Amino acid sequence: MNIPNIFNLTAQDAFNYVSSKVFADQQLCMVLKLSGQVDETSFAKALRLTLDQEPVLGSRFVENCGNPYWGRRDNLEKIMICSMIKTPSPEQGIMTFVNEALHADTDPLVVSRIFREKDADTICIKVNHSVCDAGGLKKYVSILSDVYSKLCEDPRYSVSPNLCGKRDQSQVFKHIKDFSSIEPKGGPEPTWTLPQKGGVSPMRSIRHIPKERFVAIKEYAHDKKATINDLLLTALYRTLFEINNTEYKVPMTIQVSIDLRRYCLDNEAEAICNLSGALYPGVERIQGEVFEKTLERVIFFMRKLKDNYPGIESAKGLEYMYEQGYPAMEKWIIDSGVLSKKHNLTYPLLSNFGVLKEYNFGGLLTVKGYITSPIMYPPGFMLGVCTYNEEITLSIGYCGQENHRLVESFLDIYLEELPK
Repeated sequence: MNIPNIFNLTAQDAFNYVSSKVFADQQLCMVLKLSGQVDETSFAKALRLTLDQEPVLGSRFVENCGNPYWGRRDNLEKIMICSMIKTPSPEQGIMTFVNEALHADTDPLVVSRIFREKDADTICIKVNHSVCDAGGLKKYVSILSDVYSKLCEDPRYSVSPNLCGKRDQSQVFKHIKDFSSIEPKGGPEPTWTLPQKGGVSPMRSIRHIPKERFVAIKEYAHDKKATINDLLLTALYRTLFEINNTEYKVPMTIQVSIDLRRYCLDNEAEAICNLSGALYPGVERIQGEVFEKTLERVIFFMRKLKDNYPGIESAKGLEYMYEQGYPAMEKWIIDSGVLSKKHNLTYPLLSNFGVLKEYNFGGLLTVKGYITSPIMYPPGFMLGVCTYNEEITLSIGYCGQENHRLVESFLDIYLEELPK
């Protein structure tokens, strides 16, 4: 198995890695409650084999004096990437694991922990956002479940490394008509955020919206000719308007993530990677406006932004920035972080991780599943959303116990805004 020692960095890898120094901890974690217990030996072996099947995941970030790359680790057989804890109540342990730091230059890019109850396991798979986004994490867990299932059938099962699949944005750009006519763009000036206090300790707040409420939200969206994301964005705007007591008729910007895999064949990337773009709607607060009217304006704004290959302008802008050299990109990101802290302004971020599939681990099915979003450093704020089996999970990562009440209040107001 001839796996190279060096893998090229992509523009999105570089951006996410540097951002971990100033904006967020850049960790994504999928939590899956299964219908039974995995074989921990086979699961650990499957986890190790996936680092050969997608070999960049068996690497670490090497800065290399301003010319960084992914360097394949030579100690994969020795480092701990899988552990198990027996517990009758895994919730607190899950949050502790999710919040533990994972640094791309020193720690494994993928780690997992099995939380074993009497009759079933909850497995947590955590990846560093420097190497892949939520779309990459979902694909990775599909690979992991497939490898584990094959090991259950044949303990001698081996994998073939994916050495030909591209990880950069060229796999998207080649599908865009008139690509050269699309202007590269960054985001507009930030206008607001969730008004947090300075904090350090990693925290997360999570809420689950049950199936009955999800069905009501979906029916409301259908009646209004809106997407679920339109409703989520509208509720986010209205909640931030209220908490910030925002001025009327002043456009406020929110960053909305978009999965660029939509442009690839079968909506699949060629390898585990980062492939995310961004849209930047700017919606005003209108005095006395009800949810339905705000939704109408959000729908109009988002349709306008989606007219011509949404997300490609930002992706092309990021590529242009990286072409100026890693040191220049690093300086720009760090300078942006300094200004953000100085003025206490940033883009509130809505990231819908999409629908999780029903993963099958050797016959064990997913009972419940969700993805946790990265911890944002003040003044950053991100609402992560995902859906499994028609249950929506909201996730917010933030810093400091002193911000706990604010974030919980945000979630209370947000849930009141969404249709019932």
